[in-house]
Amino acid sequence: MLSNKHYSNILIFCWTLAITSDIAAGALRYLYVSAGAPWLGYMSKALLIALAIYSFFARKQKRISIIIALVLFIASLAGIANGLTLNQILSGWALFLPIIFGVVSYDKFKNRPTLFYKISVLLLLLCSIGVIWSALYTVPWSGFEYKMGDISVEGSREWAYEGFNRPPGLSRMSIAASTHILILLFLVLPIILKKSRFLSAFVLIVSLISIVLTTSKAFIFAVLIVLLGFSIGARFSIIMLSFFLLCMAYFPISTIFTKYNLGFQDPLIAFITVSFDMRLIDTWPNAIKDLSSTSFFFGRGLGGLGSSQKYFGDPSKLLINGGVVDNFFLYLYGNFGLIGVAILIFMGWVSFNLIRRKDPIQQGLGLSLMALLIAGLTCDFIENIVATIVVGMAFAAAMVGDKIDHKSLHPVNTSLTLKKYSLI
Repeated sequence: MLSNKHYSNILIFCWTLAITSDIAAGALRYLYVSAGAPWLGYMSKALLIALAIYSFFARKQKRISIIIALVLFIASLAGIANGLTLNQILSGWALFLPIIFGVVSYDKFKNRPTLFYKISVLLLLLCSIGVIWSALYTVPWSGFEYKMGDISVEGSREWAYEGFNRPPGLSRMSIAASTHILILLFLVLPIILKKSRFLSAFVLIVSLISIVLTTSKAFIFAVLIVLLGFSIGARFSIIMLSFFLLCMAYFPISTIFTKYNLGFQDPLIAFITVSFDMRLIDTWPNAIKDLSSTSFFFGRGLGGLGSSQKYFGDPSKLLINGGVVDNFFLYLYGNFGLIGVAILIFMGWVSFNLIRRKDPIQQGLGLSLMALLIAGLTCDFIENIVATIVVGMAFAAAMVGDKIDHKSLHPVNTSLTLKKYSLI
């Protein structure tokens, strides 16, 4: 059995490797496929899963990890009852087990905050520079595909929105790059504001430019809302997050009794709303139809929606949109049923709790989770491994008691010293 020191070092190494690998997944998979070893692209995730499993056998898990595993087990039984394939269910486990890795890795970084922020800032700059680079120049991995057995896999998606190219950065698609930037920006923001206003402004400007270049409107909007709440205070943030959580459930469900067609004539408004209009007209009504034939209490089961359904679903039981729902509420409900609704409420509570904390790591996790939930109105962010890990870290942080700043969300009002969290 590993000593605590070795176990901590391995966790930190694998955390860094996994997030770096996902940020640069498009470029790395292109290199791996070119070298004839596409399986290397899955090694970092395999390490995370192995460590998550090890934590159970070594009794290093937290209570929240056991609850997560129990929820996955119940959802697996629902999947079996609904006739999902074994590969679908196993794929679902592979998607969600990194949450447990995030849970067990939180304490290791909380005790080494300087290392955490150095790594996070470097990864944020790497991701942002990658987006800017791929927006200015043609990158060889954009648009390439490869085979894993009989399955054709997108190495990096090449696509455009209303005539605008959506640069993938070093990652596999523009929305993945947006997710990475959004998460890392809010992880480091509470501390870099205390360290250097110049560094804060530089990181913020580079990050915003990068997200705008991806044309991921939900993430642009989420960043602006969270930044506004970060400036005004926790109460505003809580109100806005509550509003978006309600919208996340309301709009898809409302398509049952309302036929939408926004169809704005103004070119700018139409450009901003056309993808949302498509979801109201097509994506969400079709997702509701797919879910209407499954259990109201348990949904389709683990692996019943998303990439698990797309790549491993039974060809004779295809869904209308191939398992794509573009809404986090529908995604959770489809995979976990009413338990998924409870998970969404719990995630909102975790964010509410953490954004009011004085500890900058906890506050950063709360801000990142808040931004993800706002963006979740139009995306299934949990399939991004960086998001999955950070969600697990946020769960672990919320279970740890800490002082709450009742006056303001802004880190200037905290009493933490700069020396402990130095980026230099």
